[in-house]
Amino acid sequence: MIVYKAVDFFSQKTGEKLGTKKEYDFSICDFTGEKIGEYENPNTYRVDYNDNDPCFGDNEGEKWLYKLGINGDKEEDYNEGSDPYNLFAQSDYIFKNINNGIEVFGELLKAAQKAKLEIYSLDHLLRWSRGKMLEKVIKEGKYSLQDFSFLFIRFKRINRKDMNEEDEKLLEKNGWIVVCYSPFEIKYKDGSFASQLAAQIVLDYLKEGNETE
Repeated sequence: MIVYKAVDFFSQKTGEKLGTKKEYDFSICDFTGEKIGEYENPNTYRVDYNDNDPCFGDNEGEKWLYKLGINGDKEEDYNEGSDPYNLFAQSDYIFKNINNGIEVFGELLKAAQKAKLEIYSLDHLLRWSRGKMLEKVIKEGKYSLQDFSFLFIRFKRINRKDMNEEDEKLLEKNGWIVVCYSPFEIKYKDGSFASQLAAQIVLDYLKEGNETE
C-alpha cells in the first residue's frame, strides 16, 4: 500500500509558497505493514472492479473504521480524504517476500484460516489483509489515516493588502476588478470569480504580457 507525504509547493514565477500537497513516499506490505525496500522485488496483485461498486468499508477487515467514527479520529480526517474509498481503492496490493524468498502470501492464507474468514474471492481476501494491516499500524500509532490518502491539498491564504497600483490597473485593463484583498479575490466582467491561488495565477498570467480579452 502506498504511503504519502505532505510537501510544500511554490509559485514558479515568484518562488512564494502557495500551499501543501501529497506525493508518493514509499510502499508497505499489505499483510505485514513493513516498508518495502528500494531494492526489494515484492509481488503485486492488481484488482480492477470494472466500475462495479465494491462497498468499501463493509469487508470484515474494514469495519473497524466505523468504530473510530465515520470521519475517523477527528472531524478533519474525513475532510482530508481519509474514508474507506481512499484506503481500499488503491488497486495494487503489494506483498513482501520472506528472507528465504517465499512470498508472505502463504502466511496471509494461514492468518485468514485462523480467523475463520470465509474467502469467496481474491479481492475479498486482499481487502481483508489490507484492512487488518491498517487497523494494526494505525492503532499502534505508526501511521495516521492521512498517510494513506492522496486526496489532500491545502492552499496558503493569499492576501494582497499591499497590492500596487500597477497590478490593479493591469487587472482592470483586462476586465477584472479586485473584490477583496484578504483573501485575494477578483471578479471578471462576465460575473465569474477567481479566488486566492486562482486569482494569483490570473495576475501572474497578465504580468507576463498575456491578455484575457
